[in-house]
Amino acid sequence: MKTSNPSTKPDKDWWWRDKESRLCLLLKYLCAQGKDADRAAWLYELARRETTAGKLPPLNKFPDEVLIQWVERFGTIQDPTRTTHRSTGIWNLKAATGWTRPAPIEWNLHAPLHSLVRDFKLFIQMEKWSQNICASAQGPKGKATRNKGRKNRPFSWAWPELMDRADAKEKLNNSERSSLSEARKAARAFLAAHPVLQEVFTTVEKRGNKS
Repeated sequence: MKTSNPSTKPDKDWWWRDKESRLCLLLKYLCAQGKDADRAAWLYELARRETTAGKLPPLNKFPDEVLIQWVERFGTIQDPTRTTHRSTGIWNLKAATGWTRPAPIEWNLHAPLHSLVRDFKLFIQMEKWSQNICASAQGPKGKATRNKGRKNRPFSWAWPELMDRADAKEKLNNSERSSLSEARKAARAFLAAHPVLQEVFTTVEKRGNKS
């Protein structure tokens, strides 16, 4: 993944750099359920920078239910083989200490076996995390990341970082300026396709300025 200049101190809101954070784990879990969660999160981070110069909170400041609603709205995937499992009921039971919750889950037998195995492991990681049982979110070295093989998904987390660096008046090279232009075009295209978002973002910004 393309990152900013190492000499540049990362913005405190660059949550995507911590691959073992709660939000990154949740996004990975939503991806396993057939949602394009990474891209939905990326679109939010671009849009909030383009509309309000970063005055809206970063995605990791939202409650889980708000994040899930955003992913449901803007992270739809059409390919059924990308969905490895789905919930068949309400997760309303507490787990016994050291055990997973009773899980109302169906597994998609049309999905590739390696994807099923990967996402079952992810489910176990999430359950461990919920009980504060130490478990690494990183897989074995050399294994494919969740972005590998996903075609037609040209996005980079370097783009919101470049937008922040430009706002901070940091000098960018030609390649970075070109990427910055693409980032702003992508944000504007997303907002143009969903004009109600501009109204929502503006309302939130006004409320924040009054407080």
